[in-house]
Amino acid sequence: ISLLIADWLNLNLKFIFQGNRPYWMSNEIKQFESTCESGYGMPSGHVMDSTSFFGYIWLVIYKYIKDNHPKMNKKTYLLCLIYLMFTPIFITLVAISRITTGSHYPSQVITGAIIGFMIPYYLQKYYASLTKWYKTAYTSQHNLNEKTTIIKRGLIISVCMFVLPLLLIYILELIGREPYNSLTLAAKGCMNSANVKKTTSPMQSLASTIGVVLAVTISVSFIDFKYYINRSINSTFNYIIILSNLLPIYILHVSILPKMLNYIFFYINNIYLQEFIHFFILFICSMSIIPMISTIIF
Repeated sequence: ISLLIADWLNLNLKFIFQGNRPYWMSNEIKQFESTCESGYGMPSGHVMDSTSFFGYIWLVIYKYIKDNHPKMNKKTYLLCLIYLMFTPIFITLVAISRITTGSHYPSQVITGAIIGFMIPYYLQKYYASLTKWYKTAYTSQHNLNEKTTIIKRGLIISVCMFVLPLLLIYILELIGREPYNSLTLAAKGCMNSANVKKTTSPMQSLASTIGVVLAVTISVSFIDFKYYINRSINSTFNYIIILSNLLPIYILHVSILPKMLNYIFFYINNIYLQEFIHFFILFICSMSIIPMISTIIF
């Protein structure tokens, strides 16, 4: 949830601030294959997403240590401390890489880190009231009315997340700003036009986010979380589920889905629909299909 909010908020903030990327402004900046992203630069999406995702885990572990320090064994305590120290280092390295590749200015990565950390912080702070809206997903998975309610709420969120950026774009156009100008600037600034990453354009980011939200909604609605919670008492089961997800999801993401969708969309040149379907299938598999297969096997 923290990552989804960060990605969606980053999309809207990029439209509002319309920050230039360094490689747009100077030909003297050394460019790499990963430099030529086509969205605006303020704030950094990589740093913001990384901070929101790993920052949420950081806050959970920090709270766990704070509440259980006297009772924790040394091994668990040491592993938690390593993660707490590793996370800021990792995010700093991500930020440095975004600057050295000419993709962002320092101010853009710092802003991304600050906003990225604020999202999980306030999610943790108001966790109880935020999850109350979806609480039925964890109390009774077999009530059809409750499942219908969850799907409706998920659809409402998806529609709002889709409509609000479009409304923002319409307002920006009314006041004379150009929300899609980043694509032109990227094409002009990139020394090798083949390296311009169209998949990082603002609207493709929106399409993938909506796909993820719908996939999460369906997964929460139809998966029996009681079963998983009972099985999760055994920590070995947790590790099996996590590990069984990693390799198939990676293969699905980088190989199977791109080839399959390129074949399907060969005659339909709609990259936004393709991005939506890609992430919808990816997260349905990650949250529903692969965990269910894992429980059957193990």
